[in-house]
Amino acid sequence: MSVRHSAWGRYPDYRVALKPCRSTGRVTADGQLLAYSKACLLVQESEHDDRLYFPESDVNWALLEPSQQITFCPFKGEAGYWSVKKKQASPDLDNIAWAYQDPFPEVDGLKGYVSFDTEQLAVELLQSWSGDQEHSVATRLPIWGDQQDLVHLLDVKPATENRYGSDPYPNPPRGTIIELQKDKQRRSVVEGGHQLAQAIVAASKTIPEQRVTSASMIFSKAASFDLPMEVHVDVVRAGRSFS
Repeated sequence: MSVRHSAWGRYPDYRVALKPCRSTGRVTADGQLLAYSKACLLVQESEHDDRLYFPESDVNWALLEPSQQITFCPFKGEAGYWSVKKKQASPDLDNIAWAYQDPFPEVDGLKGYVSFDTEQLAVELLQSWSGDQEHSVATRLPIWGDQQDLVHLLDVKPATENRYGSDPYPNPPRGTIIELQKDKQRRSVVEGGHQLAQAIVAASKTIPEQRVTSASMIFSKAASFDLPMEVHVDVVRAGRSFS
């Protein structure tokens, strides 16, 4: 029997982040509820789509049966799989759930959690701005983030007087072993709406007692996600009701 070793020693900068999920997670197949939890983990791994992991106690095991499939990840360990019971789904849904029963120490927090295939199943986040689950919006994974991530993405931080900055978002993240081919790299350009939103946030922080009622922008040069962006607010007129 061959011994499989962890790759953490060779690639210490590889990234697998385990974050408590702020939203409720749900998994369904053919209208049947496979998992539902308010205590999911959001797993963010270098050059992988974000994965949602559910506590074992929140999985509907009555609909699943163990599979013979086993896979090995050099950064997480050996994974065992489950399929939807044959009479419960059409067509057959095989190897759609997996768990790391004995994960490597670097990702020990995965123990006791189960993830699901986002291609064969509806793995969703139920998000609500007000916390009212009756008016929540279901967003199917994979997604880049939730509403709090959107707020963070559009925010700018004070640097000096009337100057603000935002963090870079390189792809892939710096410090990983991943080097993408050029034809697989995402377009490293900050969209115009994103820049306009950050300009509005900066203006609102400069004159917080007033609100923005209209905005326009001229784009003379592209901004890159790989570099921090700076917003300079030039107050031309500061009135009591109009600035």
